[in-house]
Order: sequence, then structure tokens, then C-alpha cells
Amino acid sequence: MRRRDRTSGIALVAALALMAVGSAVLMLLFMRTMDEIRHGRDDAAIVQTLLLAQGGATLGVSLLHNDVQQELDVVVSAFSDPVGSWSFGVSGVNENIPRADSVASDLAQVATALQSRIDQLVCGAHTLEDGSTFTLRIHVTATACGQPLPPDTRLGDGHFVSGKRREEGGNQTYALPFVMVSDGQMGEFRRRVVTQGEYRFVVGRRSFARYALFTDRHSSAGSNGPIWFTGDTLFDGPVHTNGNFNFFDRPWFGGEVSSAGVNNRGRQGAFGFDNDDGQFFTAAELEPGGNFPNLDVCRDTWNGRCVAWWENRPQFTGGVDWRSDYIPLPQNAHDQRALATADGIRITTEIRRMELYAADAQGNPLRYDSNADATYQYFEVEVYKNSRWRTEYYRVSRNGVLEYKAYNSNDWQTLTNAFNGVIYVDDYLESLTGPGRVTSNDPGTAGPALASFSQLTIVPEDGARITGDIVYQDQPCEGHLRRENGQVVRPKCENLDAQNVLGIFSPTGNILIGHNTGDSNLNAPRDVRIQASLMTSQGIVGVENYGSGSERGAVQLLGGIIERDYGAFGTFNAADNTMSTGYSRQFTFDPRLARGLTPPYFPTIGVDGVDSVFTFTFGHREQVF
Repeated sequence: MRRRDRTSGIALVAALALMAVGSAVLMLLFMRTMDEIRHGRDDAAIVQTLLLAQGGATLGVSLLHNDVQQELDVVVSAFSDPVGSWSFGVSGVNENIPRADSVASDLAQVATALQSRIDQLVCGAHTLEDGSTFTLRIHVTATACGQPLPPDTRLGDGHFVSGKRREEGGNQTYALPFVMVSDGQMGEFRRRVVTQGEYRFVVGRRSFARYALFTDRHSSAGSNGPIWFTGDTLFDGPVHTNGNFNFFDRPWFGGEVSSAGVNNRGRQGAFGFDNDDGQFFTAAELEPGGNFPNLDVCRDTWNGRCVAWWENRPQFTGGVDWRSDYIPLPQNAHDQRALATADGIRITTEIRRMELYAADAQGNPLRYDSNADATYQYFEVEVYKNSRWRTEYYRVSRNGVLEYKAYNSNDWQTLTNAFNGVIYVDDYLESLTGPGRVTSNDPGTAGPALASFSQLTIVPEDGARITGDIVYQDQPCEGHLRRENGQVVRPKCENLDAQNVLGIFSPTGNILIGHNTGDSNLNAPRDVRIQASLMTSQGIVGVENYGSGSERGAVQLLGGIIERDYGAFGTFNAADNTMSTGYSRQFTFDPRLARGLTPPYFPTIGVDGVDSVFTFTFGHREQVF
């Protein structure tokens, strides 16, 4: 072989070898790049599933403070001791805490009942838009959502935390251990966050303010005739009667409904409409229907067959109890009177008018559109003293200092540094109102009656007349409960941390909305707005002279009504589906009242409820599973 040919062959072999090496290097680089891409994608998926699991745990804590608290409130009222010294557990007569074993035993029953309610809220996979899923379960027992506790976790016993015996006053705090398991998954990647902690809850006597509607006898105060819940009826909070309800068409209830059956018929059950006095259905007949019982009534028969029906299908979306305990209304307001005398406001003279308003440091009432926060809560009262009517003033600062300014005086006198929020009026309160409206026909332009920090219970012993708008400065809700195109639309209640709250309680009289009185100063405006819990023990909440005069729009109530008999608000023209006289009802339950917020020293029932809850987490761990 010639030298030149041999050299060319060597070069070709070298070139091929370099190409092979280069290809191998490129292949290695490609594989490494793909591996890094794959690892990057895996890392992103790992981070995403971990964030998803952590988000589920955050959601779980939020549920414990909201929906689960409401379920716990129902369970506590059912299982707590109504008469003993302790809501849960027992002790000797001279012991300051209940025995640990007795508390653990009682709270085990609470945990079992609460677990089933929690499972209904959280169990099941939740899929997001990107296809990832998360699941959440909250253990207060060893099994939640059909799954056991994760390995290396355990639940201790429920226990007493603090508080005094009932006979010594005050609330009691108990704790349930919990384990929360949140799983995030994206494809093959799964991460879990396990949180352990303690769910503490404060137990106290339930307030009547928790009811959207409460009647002792579910009948008309004037005629003693039946009051029918109809297809226009909407209540989104707890409703109770010590008597029997009457249903026509498809009334809707968003909260729990209960009936004792002691008054009215004197039997447990309810009436379905039949174009007469109604047909009675016993509790045993209604209970198989669950939350949507059938109270249909055959109106006419021919040859033993039904010709026409009345369809009565109430919708109890929050549950219904036809065998509830009787809940007595308080017979007096002695406690509130004593509190007002000590560190509240006690008005013993004849009173003609009381106006509430939120104001700045100079005493100027805030406008409806003001963004400023109030400095004082004012009370302007017109009282009869020394043979003449005089205007006097009270004001309360944010830190609870109550001051008084007498007639024709410029000086404020401090009455107490610890105002307790109770105002007691020994007489009939002829006019109770908030600031007037900027635009007379626009209820949204009324100035705030209650400052953002104000919490009040007004107790007019012989009753009161409401003559103007009474609204909160810090609004918890927007809109009102209504039907649109056949669907129930609830208001937006997103400011549930608002603290201003008002209760009006009369132990012996009525609470009436001024209408057709013959004195324009005593008539409430059209579409009057009232934000309060209104309660009477021996009377009604209704509209004065409701059957005369003209129609006045709607009573826009945010709160609840507790009364002995059902008070009328107006008359209705069935022919054209319009109001004839008085006001229609546009009621919205204030959901804060079901979460423990209550007007100060508002009357309570002899059943325990959950005032507030706290979560203490002892740590959490992340794991692959």
C-alpha cells in the first residue's frame, strides 16, 4: 500500500472514532438534559403537591373556626348536662374542677357525634382545574372518613381546661384533641401534611339571639289563628316554636328548625294546608321524610279517590327536629335591670325619645358614606324631669368610659369606666331610632346608629316603638335573602369579624314598628332598616296598626325575632300579589349570632352552646405516601 493511501485510511478511522466519541458525548449531554428536565418537572410536581397539602391543612383550620364550630354548637347543646355544676363531667360538692375520667367519658360522646358531622363537611376528593386533587380529613375519633389515624399518631382524651362551677357563674372551657390529615396529589406524586393539636371550646348558656325566629305559640296574637309558612317564606337561621308550625306550598329554611309541640295542638307534629284549618301530621308521620317531608293533603275525594291536592313540601336544608324540648321565655328582666343600675344606663323617668348615633370626637354624627371610624357611641334621650321635657346625653368611648351630660350643660360627667352595654328603661319607650336619612326615600343613606365597637342591649320594660332606621357602622352583610328565578339567593356575609351588635328586649310589652299612628314623628320611614335581635317575653314583634293606612315597603331586618305570639306586619292582596297595608318582611339572619356573638347580657336559655373556639397546634409533619 502506498504511503498516501495508508495515511488517508488512518485519518478516516480517526474521524469515525471522533464522530463516535462526539455522538456519545452528545447522547450523554442529551440524556443529562432530559434527566434534568425530568427532575425539574418532578421537583415542581413535588413542590406543588406539598403546597396543595399545606393549603388543605389551612382550609381545615378555617373550617374548625367556622362550619365545624356550628356543628359543635349543635352537639354540645344535645350532650351537655343541663342542670349539673359542669357542662361535662362531675365532681364532689367542694371540688373546683370536674373529675378527669368523667370529663373524658362525656367528651368521648361529643367527639363521636361531632365526627360524623365533620365527615359530612370534608370527606371526599376535591379536584382542581389543573387536574390535581386534595383530600382532607379531621380526626376527633380514631376513624375519620372511613380511614384510621396515620401511623405514629394518637388521640388523647378530651379534658377540662378552665372555668368555674355553674353556681359560681361564668363559662367553662373544654378541649378535644384532633389530628388533621391533608393529602395533595398530582399524577404519581403525592404528599401529606399531618397536623396534631387541640380543639378548645368555651361553653356557656345559649343566647336567645341565636334564633332567626322563635315563637312560644305559633299563632296570631290578634286572632289566635294559625300562621302559615308559605312559598314566600325564607329563613336562613335557626327557627323554633314551642307549638306547631303550619306549612303551605314550599317554604325554605336554611338553618335548623325545631318544634316542641307543647302549645297550639299540644302534640308533636305540624299542619299541612287544606284550605281550612289544616291537616295535622304527627312527628312519626313526618320523620321518614327527613329534611323534605310530605305534608300533601287530599282536598276532595270522589269514589274514594283523590280529585285535587294541596302540595305542602317545606324544605329544611339545615335539618328539622319535631320532638324538641320546650324552651321557656324569661318572665322578667331583673338581671338586666341590676346590671344597668351598676355599670350601665338606667332611666327611671318617663321617656319620650331615644336616638342612637355613632359620632366623632366633637359629637358630629357620622354620615352613611363616611370612611372615618367613630370615636364615641352617643345616646340622646328626651326625658320628663321637673315638669318639663328635657334632652340629655350619654356617650361611651371605645375603651368603655361612660359619660353623661345634663340638660343645658356643657360638661361631661364620668359615670363608670367599665360600661357593660345594658340600657334599662323603666317605662314605655315611645320612640327609638337612629340618625335620619340624607335622602328620605333611600334607606341606604341613613347614618350609623351603632359605632363599630358598640355592643348594646336596650331593655324597655313596657315595650318600645321603633320610628327610624337603626343600622350598624360596620356592616357584616350585603344584600338580603330573596328568591330570583325560583332560586334562593343568600346575602353576602363576608365581614363576620364585625363587632357591633344590638339587642332590644322587652320583658312585658311589645316591640312595634311605628305605622299609621296619626303623628308623623312616630311613623317609621318606608323600607325601614333595623339591624338587631328583637325579643319580647309576653308580647309580639310587629307593625303598629298593620291593618290600616297604606303599604310602606319592607322591613329590612338583619338579626332575629323572638316573641310569645307571631306579630303581624301588614295585609296582603292575594288577587294581585301586592301588599295592601303595613310592611312586607325582608328578613336576613345575622350569621354572627350563630357563631357566638351576642348582645351583652341578652336573655339566655337553659341549654349550653359554644361561645367561641380556639385551635392549638402542636406541630405538623410532611411525608411522602
